[in-house]
Amino acid sequence: MPRLYGRKGFTTKKTVSDLLGPYERPPAADDPTRIPFERLPADTAVNLIGKLPKAQQNDRSRDDAPTLADLTTLALSIDAQLAGYRVLDDQLDERITFTRITIPHDALNHELVAALAAGIPDPTALTIGPDGSAYAAWE
Repeated sequence: MPRLYGRKGFTTKKTVSDLLGPYERPPAADDPTRIPFERLPADTAVNLIGKLPKAQQNDRSRDDAPTLADLTTLALSIDAQLAGYRVLDDQLDERITFTRITIPHDALNHELVAALAAGIPDPTALTIGPDGSAYAAWE
């Protein structure tokens, strides 16, 4: 059966596991093949994207989300952090998905909101956290 994003095992390669491992949390008991991660630095995300198949790099895992490559480029330009999950290789939809970008307080400006508007149906959906940072989520 054809796989959606690339050859089986691309999410479990050592290079991918080494990049995501420090940011991963244990999977939920009811879904052990979906491993969440958070606070992934933008420069690590750029390195990660370079290790993924092209179909995965251009994926819009959520209809209203930017592609992984576009979101990573944006995150790098503002030193943001990303969160999401990886689906392991025993699933046909094996993939890496970004579900949230956390934007540092000092990067919040009009240009940023305009850039995010391309991937967020309602740019006012940015949520301000207690530390003054903001995030947008595609969950």
